[in-house]
Amino acid sequence: MKDIVILGTGGLGKEVLELIHQINKKGLTWNVLGFFDDTKEVGTEVNGIKVVGGLQELRDSACQNVVIAIGNPEVRAKLIRELSIHKTLPTLIHPTVMIPDAYISIGIGSIIGAHVFLSVNVSIGSGVLLNVGCSIGHDVEIGDYCTVNPGARVSGSVKIGELSFIGVGAILNNNILIASEVKVGAGAVVLKSVEKKSTVFGNPARIMLNN
Repeated sequence: MKDIVILGTGGLGKEVLELIHQINKKGLTWNVLGFFDDTKEVGTEVNGIKVVGGLQELRDSACQNVVIAIGNPEVRAKLIRELSIHKTLPTLIHPTVMIPDAYISIGIGSIIGAHVFLSVNVSIGSGVLLNVGCSIGHDVEIGDYCTVNPGARVSGSVKIGELSFIGVGAILNNNILIASEVKVGAGAVVLKSVEKKSTVFGNPARIMLNN
């Protein structure tokens, strides 16, 4: 088994810990040494695993394998860019996810949750979070550090720029572009391209805020 630590004790951190438990049920892979989190006192126990330090302690830690359990794309990107210089950022994939044989690429430090559906010819960047039960269609490209939240549906031939955030239950129509740093609201139905950094809501989705 390989040692690993988790940065972040929030809801995503707990989900990542459970994801690791599920991976280990299929075959012993990871030994979780602890959580790191600046907002928790050292020694605090989170779902049976202790907090062993904050970010500075993580930088100094001898453990090389780190999973960054931070939902915010901008914060996650900053941490990945910093920590990837000296640490290994493994990609974690829940055992319920079937990875097709046909031309799938997944970057470092990505997290793919339970019951995510991946179609064929999908490109997933580094530091991407695909949360529980989302669906990714054929020929989709997802840029670095994106977050796709539970139940979102991304149709075929969609391109999503880096640092974008797709809300819970959102639907993205096929053959559209989502620019970098776009925020798509929960339940939004995006029928046409969003070509600049903005926040979109509604059905059909409209730009509500220029970020």
